[in-house]
Amino acid sequence: MKHRVTIIVMAALVALALVSCDFMYETNFFQTEMGVDATELSKASVADLNEMADSPSFFTALAEDEEAKTAVLDNLDEVIADPASTPEEVAEASLLAAEVEIYSSPAGDLVSNVGELLISAVSGGEGGEPVDMEDPEALINALLPESVVDEETGEIVEDSFVAMINALNDSYAYYVEFSEAMDPADYTSSELGDAAMTAMMASIIASIDPVAGYDSPGDLIYAALTGEYAGEITMSGELGTDTNLQALFDAAGLADLFSAEEPVTP
Repeated sequence: MKHRVTIIVMAALVALALVSCDFMYETNFFQTEMGVDATELSKASVADLNEMADSPSFFTALAEDEEAKTAVLDNLDEVIADPASTPEEVAEASLLAAEVEIYSSPAGDLVSNVGELLISAVSGGEGGEPVDMEDPEALINALLPESVVDEETGEIVEDSFVAMINALNDSYAYYVEFSEAMDPADYTSSELGDAAMTAMMASIIASIDPVAGYDSPGDLIYAALTGEYAGEITMSGELGTDTNLQALFDAAGLADLFSAEEPVTP
């Protein structure tokens, strides 16, 4: 079962390994503290929120303040849903909302780990011990962030792990909005590549077929990893066939790698 669960995440990893290293996600983490106020955040413009998001401490602050995170997402949701919003405004709000979901949760560390694993695979393990890409246990250990593993027991922390997977799932709809609204000319190739990488991971999680008794993909995958669930985990589409994200994949230079023929409807 561990092998099956790993394939769900590794499907994205294998595909991303085919993409130029220019698309790998890298972030400089600033040490500055940032206070957040839910009331102010609910009124802030998308431009102001984007400026705040330039510092990763913004996402850390949101992770520690659920009210503030909700205020930001509600604010961005209003912009996305407002008929008066321009496509540019919808794209900016959607991308930021997706980033809030990802980087205010352990999913941000997972994305970073995927990038590091790709770098290790491409460089032949330079700068660290290479990971055996055919060993499911080794892959899981390399991908799982420290924040979802108990330091003393080495066991997966349920709440953190479920939150990580569900953050990817929740970001999916925002990446779809971004893909449909964005003008590629407004973004650098690196920005589009970063978004496409994470959106692909989100798409894979969002396409997992529901199983009775499990409320979310995070609950299901946690149950599978811990042995509580021994059944199959299936997906409603093949990697790269998500037409909802086709514009983003095309803009990021993935058009030659994936051919979307049938839409995926998570």
